[in-house]
Amino acid sequence: MRPKKKSAQLIYGRNPIVEAIHQNKKFERIFIKDTLTGDLEKEIRALCREYGITLKKVPLVKLDKICHSKNHQGVAGFMSLIEYQELENVIPLLFEQGLSPVIMVLDNITDIRNIGAIARSCEVMGAHAIVISGKNSSIINEDAIKTSAGALFRLPVCKEKTTLNVIDIFNSYGIKSVGTSLRAKNELSGNLQGPIGVILGSEENGLHITIEHKCQELVKIPQSGDTDSLNVSVAAGILLYELMLQNNN
Repeated sequence: MRPKKKSAQLIYGRNPIVEAIHQNKKFERIFIKDTLTGDLEKEIRALCREYGITLKKVPLVKLDKICHSKNHQGVAGFMSLIEYQELENVIPLLFEQGLSPVIMVLDNITDIRNIGAIARSCEVMGAHAIVISGKNSSIINEDAIKTSAGALFRLPVCKEKTTLNVIDIFNSYGIKSVGTSLRAKNELSGNLQGPIGVILGSEENGLHITIEHKCQELVKIPQSGDTDSLNVSVAAGILLYELMLQNNN
């Protein structure tokens, strides 16, 4: 179940990108020039849809900066440093091992250091898998892996386009989906027992209201100070500690 370490690679240009997709190489994200039209744009869009690859339109100046070159033909992609696993494959394996799954879902979290820090806490405190979801989620790079102290290589890491789809998968396996929100009425108590998927929202906006409505429960961390909220990786550490306490008793 553990991902294998792989080398990072930026590739660009029509033929290298198309060939890599057809060879089922795993991409973190593919970028296309925001003014790109015609057969190439249609081909890349169709392939990304078929293979479940996140596609993002960016201005020419950003594409030039990403590639350190102007010879990209309007398309570039980052291949994955880690080998993502399918959530629908990971969950049955956890149940087969006699585990009550505890899964952390990172919805549109953009700071790579936060992702790394959360992964490290997940491994230390006994979470069984991580799901990275949302089109704005950060690309896993060397800094994320370094911050995770290698945990991103030791835990199953899954990737889904939307958190709504993650919740649907949880529901199909009887896994309780718990969202974190300052708007929640319930504080942490005895409501984090597995099988459970805890969903953390983006640093700036938290969880979208549609995700909150679809979660089976919303919780918040009690606060006494005047600061609006905790850093997401700090919040994750508190939640994971409470998860560990409740699921080890």
